[in-house]
Amino acid sequence: MRLDFTKMNDEWLVYLQDISKSGKNKGIAKTRRGKMTIDNILESVCEAMDMSAATLGMVKGNEYSFTHIFDPSNSGMKKGRVLPLSITFAKQVVNRESHFYIEDARKDPVFQSHLELAKWKFVSYAGVPLFSEKGGIKGILSVLSPEPRRLSASELSLIGLIGEWLNGMLSKTEPEQKSEVISSDQLNSLLRIAKISISPLKLEEIETRALEELLEVSHAKYGAILSIDENRKSFVTRRVVGASRTFLSEEDELQIVKQALVQRKPVIIYDIFSNPSTNKALRAHAGQWGYASMACIPLMQHGQKVVDILSLYFQLPKNFNENFINFLTVAAGYLSSAISTFALLRKSKIEQQLIALVNEITNALTSSLNFNEIFLTLVNGLEEIVSFDHANITLLDNKKSELSLFALISSRATKLKQGYKFTREKEPLIWSTIMERNISSVSDLTHVPTEFNKILIQEGMKSSVAVPLLYKGDRLGIFLLASSKLSNFSLREVKILEQIAFPIASAIKNASLYIESYQQREKLNRINRELQMLDQIKRDLTDMIIHDLRNPLSGIIGYLSLIIQYTKLDDQQAEFIDLIKFNSEAMLNMVNTLLDITKLEVGQMTLDRQHVLITELIHAAFSQTHGTALPKNVSLRSKVEESGLQVYADSQLVVRILVNLVSNAIKFVPEGGNVMIEAMSKPGNDTETAIFKIIDDGEGIPEEYQEKIFEKFEQVNIRKRGDRVSTGLGLTFCKLAVEAHGGSIRVDSKLGRGSVFIFEIPSKPQKICNQ
Repeated sequence: MRLDFTKMNDEWLVYLQDISKSGKNKGIAKTRRGKMTIDNILESVCEAMDMSAATLGMVKGNEYSFTHIFDPSNSGMKKGRVLPLSITFAKQVVNRESHFYIEDARKDPVFQSHLELAKWKFVSYAGVPLFSEKGGIKGILSVLSPEPRRLSASELSLIGLIGEWLNGMLSKTEPEQKSEVISSDQLNSLLRIAKISISPLKLEEIETRALEELLEVSHAKYGAILSIDENRKSFVTRRVVGASRTFLSEEDELQIVKQALVQRKPVIIYDIFSNPSTNKALRAHAGQWGYASMACIPLMQHGQKVVDILSLYFQLPKNFNENFINFLTVAAGYLSSAISTFALLRKSKIEQQLIALVNEITNALTSSLNFNEIFLTLVNGLEEIVSFDHANITLLDNKKSELSLFALISSRATKLKQGYKFTREKEPLIWSTIMERNISSVSDLTHVPTEFNKILIQEGMKSSVAVPLLYKGDRLGIFLLASSKLSNFSLREVKILEQIAFPIASAIKNASLYIESYQQREKLNRINRELQMLDQIKRDLTDMIIHDLRNPLSGIIGYLSLIIQYTKLDDQQAEFIDLIKFNSEAMLNMVNTLLDITKLEVGQMTLDRQHVLITELIHAAFSQTHGTALPKNVSLRSKVEESGLQVYADSQLVVRILVNLVSNAIKFVPEGGNVMIEAMSKPGNDTETAIFKIIDDGEGIPEEYQEKIFEKFEQVNIRKRGDRVSTGLGLTFCKLAVEAHGGSIRVDSKLGRGSVFIFEIPSKPQKICNQ
């Protein structure tokens, strides 16, 4: 029963988890006649599979004996030693008549019977039987390790092929002459590829050296590794040996590659020109490049997903026998293992770099709203992950009708400038990228000769990829990378660009909002400066008018007082003079109030703060308003929380505040109405607050006017009656005078229920005992 390596399944194949990079960099030593010796093979297979020992033993009856041993650790195995088959691990191989593999014998239920294996301190073991021409088992090839070793499918296949080769060698038949056995050159090549795949080289070097090895042994003209995209509609040529990178055409190759992808096994074309399944394009391409047969072997990631295709191209029609296909399959397995390992390492590294890049952009967003700085941070970080020579960002205008270049970084001299316009007619691909929200990739810019691509070509660019920038569903623009290499951007790199598209869009949006905010702020500042200028002009004009009015009014009042005092007037004349004097004094009072308001607004009024009895302030206010209250029979009353209560304030200003509020109350209460002043203190942490309430039972104030009445020249419509003349400055003065003391004023009023004006002045009232 021979091993059929084309029908291996997942039930007994154990895939690669960790391949050690240790081992000597040796080839298989040969005798002078050029034939490989068994001892050399055992040494080489140990190095290729990273195992510690290898043995070849013969089975005779119920006995098993070592004929060849490679054991540099000197574990105790000796050549010629005979073991009872009933107690040795070889029994497992004989019983199964097939491959036998133990990852960790210490965990195996039959370990107790592996006496010799335990004695030699080996815990990982793989063995393959050698058959006689009559079909019986005549020997066993074994590899062993003192540490648990999980072998890949390629490693298990390799030991199987070596077993096949040894079958021919031990039968004293040249393996090259037996069609079912691989040649010594092929075996030697497999061992070299195995060692290359676990060597500490870059993936590019591993793939190149493996392709060179395959071309030399198989006598192929060209070799290539193709990367497949997820849609299975195209591929990218990642590595080529024997030809230029432009050798392969997606259209020509798609037919064969698709078969290898779908069937998940090697696809062979023995003669392209006579095979009826090949299309005209493939025949033309083969004629152009001079090859007649080809082989496509899928490279599986972890034995499941096809991610790459190994392709070999032969100058003449080639007859591929089964063992040659097995040889290519095992070689492809080693390449798959190396690619998978590097993919995991690179994915981890790229994810770390990508996270770092996104964090850099995020930090740049929080520390700077200058998009040029953020764009430079992005490009510098992206260079560590993706290879490119040109990067730019184009933005849509607010009307979504125009695309223009916003930011640009290029390693080459360029004619492009900020503001360059992308029209729909000349750049349909760019426009479709943003409008349809699709990624567009151009592997060869000469195939899409738009005006913009022509400029890129002049810079030396050969391929490009464009990613739409979207922010919460809104189209902002496009992020485009270009490279001086053909088909430069792989699917992985496109996925990376997709992931950073949103942080870029966020940066653009934030920068845009910042610019709009800055422009709005500048506009508001300009308006504010203009208003301040107008306000200054108004104050200057007010000061001029006040001073120009004040002096004449003072003179008029003075002369009127002299007339009243020294001139004999009849009753009518005296009435007229008193009226003129009353109105002149009212006008002078208005002018003085306006002057005080102006001083309070600009902080030019100096307060003369002193401790003063609140009762004295109230008495002074009532003395000045008593004459106004008497004709309407208005009752003036006061209520102070405690006698002796003081306030630390400018007494003249406080009296004027009280006079203004009481006068207003008298005006708007009915005849026989009531006006009351209440005063109290409110304790605080460091200070106390003196609270004054002026309460009337007048008409009240509508709620919508209760904030406006403290503004200059503002009066409530309900109060505009002919017998109630007011300038609209009294409450403004009160508000400013109270605020100059660090206090506040408000009104609580309802129509028909009167009003309560409340003002508070921070102070330290003192209690004085009545004497």
